[in-house]
Amino acid sequence: MGLLPVAKDVLGKYLYDTASVSGFQGAAILANSKNKEAAWKYVRFITSPIVQRAYLTEMPVWTSVQTSAYAMTMDPVIDIKAKEIASVHHRPKVPPYPEVSSILQRYIHSALTGKMEPKAALDKAKTEIEAVMGL
Repeated sequence: MGLLPVAKDVLGKYLYDTASVSGFQGAAILANSKNKEAAWKYVRFITSPIVQRAYLTEMPVWTSVQTSAYAMTMDPVIDIKAKEIASVHHRPKVPPYPEVSSILQRYIHSALTGKMEPKAALDKAKTEIEAVMGL
């Protein structure tokens, strides 16, 4: 089992635009938090290099941790993961993102499985997304 790189610098020579979607789960402090200072200390702690180094099951946020000899030893494909991050696109910042994503998934699946023509699938998705967005 291995990791297949799809980063632009790997496949770009084949004239493909490559991308991956970030599944990043960010840390946040709610506006109505009663303990904002403690919450901020916690965010700083969990994103600190020492904690990031200790939990290499996730991609470290610090480049210095990603490229460290320790990380390379503990995760032999971390360099490939780091290249992938350079090609990442973040999910759109739209309030009804779950609904928009569900619509896209449904119609793209229909196109990929041959149940709909690609253009018809995307046109239907566009219509439904515009309705959800109030456009």
